[in-house]
Amino acid sequence: MKHESRFERRHANVSAAIGAMLMLSIYGVGQAQPAGDAGPRIGPPGVGVRKLPPQSPDAPPPSADPRDLAGIWLANENPIAVGGPPGFGPTPPYTPEAAKQQQKVAEMIRQGRPPAESAARCRPSTLFRIAFDVYPGEIVQSADKVVILGEEGRTRWQIFMNRDHPKEVQPTFFGDSVGHWEGNTLVVDTIGLNGQIGTLSPKAHVTSKLRKTDGGKQLELTVIIEDPVNYTKPYQQTVTASWRSDVTMLEYQCEENIEGATEGLLVGQ
Repeated sequence: MKHESRFERRHANVSAAIGAMLMLSIYGVGQAQPAGDAGPRIGPPGVGVRKLPPQSPDAPPPSADPRDLAGIWLANENPIAVGGPPGFGPTPPYTPEAAKQQQKVAEMIRQGRPPAESAARCRPSTLFRIAFDVYPGEIVQSADKVVILGEEGRTRWQIFMNRDHPKEVQPTFFGDSVGHWEGNTLVVDTIGLNGQIGTLSPKAHVTSKLRKTDGGKQLELTVIIEDPVNYTKPYQQTVTASWRSDVTMLEYQCEENIEGATEGLLVGQ
């Protein structure tokens, strides 16, 4: 059984990945689609869609249980399709102040002075690692909790299935997430973000919906974000990932590489 290496995954779409690294600091979870628009936004023809290598014929099939999301998934779209520059889809409905900040950062990049986004400083850069990255994501599931692990940045999105939000939520990078099933769709409510991920402020309220399609071979993630600090109205985006039982999650370490990762970038802007 052939395992796809990190080098193969990352460099298959290197130009898109570089663009996304520079622009994630501007667009957070990406050039999102305003609520009410139909269908996922994948950018100009031929730009957003990834061509994943075929899965090994020896790989075991996904679970037939529509509520069993466990396993490893690879995004079907390039990061640039969900975090790319203007022109790759509808611009999020920024408030005037947020739009001003985005324009400031965009101008810095045009001048060759790109700011260091979160990943370059060994910090989480987005809540949604699964279906939003060239790296794989893995779902580990039990009756009480669903945990979504991202290879890059060692992200861990915990979804509690057996409780409500605490009365007082301590703000964190990934906030507090509680989930429930609506039919075969896992609906997740997230609050308590610390405002250090992309353009999501501490007042952001995120609703995520995950469901399997195509006999369990595809995972669909719909994200709906309400954030009165940065956005004038809710917006949403739908992305998909493919079941890949022949891919292995690799170890990811970034602490020793911070100096090199931020070379040529502006830190603290």
